[in-house]
Amino acid sequence: MTINYTTMQEETKKQRTARILRTLMFELGIDSVSKFCNEINANYMQVYYTYNGQVNSISYELISKILNKYPRVNRKYLESGEGDVFVNSDNSKLTERTAIDKPVSLDDMFRLLDRLTTLFEKVQKREEHIEQLQERTEKLLEQIINHEGVSAKANVPFKL
Repeated sequence: MTINYTTMQEETKKQRTARILRTLMFELGIDSVSKFCNEINANYMQVYYTYNGQVNSISYELISKILNKYPRVNRKYLESGEGDVFVNSDNSKLTERTAIDKPVSLDDMFRLLDRLTTLFEKVQKREEHIEQLQERTEKLLEQIINHEGVSAKANVPFKL
């Protein structure tokens, strides 16, 4: 059996590249490739291939677009995955993600408000779904209890 080490290294590079971009997007609070592309004005397929581990490294064009939109992002991190995601980082994700030390534009505030509203709506939908599941569970338990009662009267063993 022959092992192709070059292929293994390329897969590792591709996985690392995907991890770098996924981590960056997470730190920026961006949850989709299309939103990220809109933010940095980049080609969707280029970002998609990078995000899904189909390229060995983030292109210089993409790095340039990211740094133009997000100047606090660490170039070294984008190129190699080494160091912190943001320059002058104190390793605090909360500090980096809120960026309290720089003025926030009105557009950024509205985008944040939209994102918070969307997340709140998702939470509400999930809470409603949980309530529905709880109601179904209670009904199923009642059916099981009722069935056990009938089985016990008929002297027929009931197994779950």
